[in-house]
Amino acid sequence: MVEDSKRTGLRVLGILRDADEEPAARVQSTIDAIERAGLPAASQAGIFTDTEPSTGFFLLPDHERPGSIETLCKEAVLDEPEAECVSAYLDCVERRRGSNWSTANRRDKAFVYSYMAALVRPTDDTEVAAWRDAWDLTASVFQPLRLFLDRLTDLADP
Repeated sequence: MVEDSKRTGLRVLGILRDADEEPAARVQSTIDAIERAGLPAASQAGIFTDTEPSTGFFLLPDHERPGSIETLCKEAVLDEPEAECVSAYLDCVERRRGSNWSTANRRDKAFVYSYMAALVRPTDDTEVAAWRDAWDLTASVFQPLRLFLDRLTDLADP
């Protein structure tokens, strides 16, 4: 892969991955996958190697907590009036069915998809919701991700 990257001009590889339930295991499996591809791997999430090509990975939501991109989306809208309605709806569903959220990450996902369904222009796609300004991408919860993506684009520029 390293020889191929020199031939094709690959300068940087950035990977975004949900931590889901086990952040430490996700970090290690990401490092292992990068190394299996014959590329140098950063020793931790959120940084890039000083190699060519440079590699780096970002573990959502913040390298340490279990979660996903939906965790950040949820945190970005918690102050919105509709967030209270979505939380009340999920609490009601939980009371009716019993605890059906096996993890906080699953509840975050349910929150985000319920929130998107309640938008003026409903969608079931987080990217479409982002294009429709459902998420305030300038919110502080997205700052570490924005910094990672800024670094990625800086490394990609000739």
